[in-house]
Amino acid sequence: MQADLLAEDPQSPVRLFAVNPATFEGGNAFVTGAIPLLQEAGAAGPWKTWRPTYRDVVVLDRQNRKLAVFNLTEHDLRQQTEYDALRAILAAAAGGAE
Repeated sequence: MQADLLAEDPQSPVRLFAVNPATFEGGNAFVTGAIPLLQEAGAAGPWKTWRPTYRDVVVLDRQNRKLAVFNLTEHDLRQQTEYDALRAILAAAAGGAE
């Protein structure tokens, strides 16, 4: 999806990355590298702030405030309508006021 967004608009401010909670770093060697990985290191990291559940896409504004949550277990991105729904959420977030 990151490649699609940048192909459509090379200046797009949307950046996708994974966040791995503290104590789960043992699996980092198996990450494919499809998107950058942020490894949480302490108790005050994004997992405490954003409170995601497994497979959540947390959409942030430009000040890193949570705007929306899109769960990939509930919404299969292999379905075009679901893919388009997430792209629309990201596009709306990118177009939001600073």
